Formats: sequence, structure tokens, C-alpha cells
Amino acid sequence: MKKTIVISLGGSLIFPKAGIDTKFLKQFRSLIVGYVQKGWKFVIITGGGTIARQYQDALRHVGVASHIEHDWIAIRVTRVNAHLLRILFGNYAHDTVIMKPTEAHSGAFGNKKILLAGGEKPGQTTDCVAVKCAIGVGADMVLNLSNVDYIYDCDPRKYPEAKKLHALSWSEFQKLFPRRHTPGSNVPFDPVATALAKKHKLTVGFLGANLPNVKNFLEQRKFRGTVVTP
Repeated sequence: MKKTIVISLGGSLIFPKAGIDTKFLKQFRSLIVGYVQKGWKFVIITGGGTIARQYQDALRHVGVASHIEHDWIAIRVTRVNAHLLRILFGNYAHDTVIMKPTEAHSGAFGNKKILLAGGEKPGQTTDCVAVKCAIGVGADMVLNLSNVDYIYDCDPRKYPEAKKLHALSWSEFQKLFPRRHTPGSNVPFDPVATALAKKHKLTVGFLGANLPNVKNFLEQRKFRGTVVTP
């Protein structure tokens, strides 16, 4: 079965505090190329990671309080990360990085199997770009890969008794998290993306960073993570 899969790849997996994680990137490339060789197509949207937040912190420290400027600096970092992956995938990937989700459609692949994108505009994160790309290419699901392997009913960093949620609806999800976007905020899925996914009846799988677990999900085997459905 040939499929088109949209992946929102958290910047924390590309650029954690220790620097670019080349080990993870090599393993990620191997996983994706394996499916590409079976005829699958992928749209991969990259986040900014630690380096994006460092740039935003630098702006704050020099007195720049504009949320728009904070967003733009992060958007440009996400596009650099997208270029990094485009080079990593070589001839499997389209020659250019998508700048707008409207560029993602079934005909955009040409003779390639992978499209790369970063952020689009202030007021939203790459999660929202992923949802828009899914709508554009006709996919009904987005995979969200990050350093969080489940959605919890409260912040597990603050509350040890936090419970893992294996499945919930978008309405239930919206009750757990803020409905307004803040630059540099650290939530499982941004509010704009959430509202759009709910409107278009998309499913999003939150699978963490374990790539064998991602493979289990793609192969419809038992997996660890949270699935949010319409």
C-alpha cells in the first residue's frame, strides 16, 4: 500500500541542548528511506529546537519584546533545519524547501518522494504548517515526533501523579492546553494547529522520539503514544 505521511518533527530532536543530534538524524533517515523505497511519500516539517529558543532569548536580553520578531527568528531557524534534512535525504527529497503550505499538494512531489518545510508566518508553529500540508496533500493523519512520548492530563514535570492519555478527542485536548499561541511556548500541539486539525477532522499521533516505536505505529502494531481523533 502506497501512502503519503505527514510528520511534524520536533526541533528538540534535531537540535537538543547538546547540539545537532546526528545519531538520531541518521536513524531517522534510514527509517524514512526504507518506506520511500516501498513507494511511500513523506512531507516532513521541522521545528526549531534549542537554537531557536536561544535566539528568542537573545532578543529578549537585548530588549526586543516584539512577539512577531521572536516568531520570525524561530521561523528562519526551522527553515535551516529543513534544509539540513533536505540535504540529508539527497535525491529522495525535492530540490527546494517549501516556504508556504499551499506549495504542498499531490503534484508538488514531481519525481521525488519527500517534501521538506519549516515555519510559515508569525502566530503559528510548525505544527500548524504540518496540518495545512496534510490538508494540501490529502493525508488524514499527522505524526508528531518530539521529546514527549504521551499526552498527559497535567504537566508531568510539575505533577508526578500525571496520567498518560492513550486516546482523546480534539475537544478534550483543547480543555488541557491554552487556546492562544505564545512565541517559544512548549505545548504538545499549538492552539492554531489544534483548531485546524479539529475542523478538518484530522488524526494526530503523538509518538515521542523512539523510532522503532514510530515503525510499530506505521506497521499498525502495538505502540506507545497518544492518538487524538476528531
